[in-house]
Amino acid sequence: GHVQTTLPASSSGANGDYRERTPKPQIAQLLTMPSTPSSGVALFFASGCFWGRQHDFVTRIEQQVLTRGDLNISAISGYAGGLQTGTAGRVCHYNSASADVYATLGHAEAVQLLLPEEFVQAASAVFFDSFVELGPGTYGREDIYDRGPGYRAVIGLPGGMKSSLLEVVRLANVHNLTLRAGNGSDPDTFLQSMVWVLDSNEFAFHQAEVCMQFRNNQTGHYSDQYHALRQTLLQTGRLVPTTCPLPYDCEEKAAFQS
Repeated sequence: GHVQTTLPASSSGANGDYRERTPKPQIAQLLTMPSTPSSGVALFFASGCFWGRQHDFVTRIEQQVLTRGDLNISAISGYAGGLQTGTAGRVCHYNSASADVYATLGHAEAVQLLLPEEFVQAASAVFFDSFVELGPGTYGREDIYDRGPGYRAVIGLPGGMKSSLLEVVRLANVHNLTLRAGNGSDPDTFLQSMVWVLDSNEFAFHQAEVCMQFRNNQTGHYSDQYHALRQTLLQTGRLVPTTCPLPYDCEEKAAFQS
């Protein structure tokens, strides 16, 4: 587990949970806030299918806010938050060999991105904005048909609940979701209005297979330019081939264009 620290302007409950009582800035404000130079940070976010989150971070943060060109895009899909890995440390999507499947190993579908620390609040705001109200005061992922721990909500920060970045994550928590310290291989968060917080220094991010990058989400169809980022990031070295078996979703040629 992680040592909890008391944070201001919050209510502390069992298990070190925090739900905010202070007003949150609107997402439009966060996306136009001035920035100051700082060091970069790697963090990961998970909630539902990683294809939707990857598109959110590429288009709304990297392209819109950071004005990054294709060669500098960093948001890649993968798996994180599990206590186990498979053969030679690999973690894979569902495949015909049932080899090293991420959910079986305790991981969630996640997206990792690299950005200056002053943009963590904006990225967190985009993440929280993806949650939809499933009932009065109850928020969760928009792809409600994806069930199970592999689709749970997770934020991975250096230091976890003790991270110096947790304060800006809390400020972006517009739906007042509970932020709870995870232990790894944690259960699903569906219908619980909560997000697990993990120390990204302890829980490694594992890149997903190349054919699983920059795909259409079940709830949206994306541009050809977006799909082309897969090949671009292979060229820049941000994406590398994995040793995983071909995922079910990649077995048909059409999947590469989907």
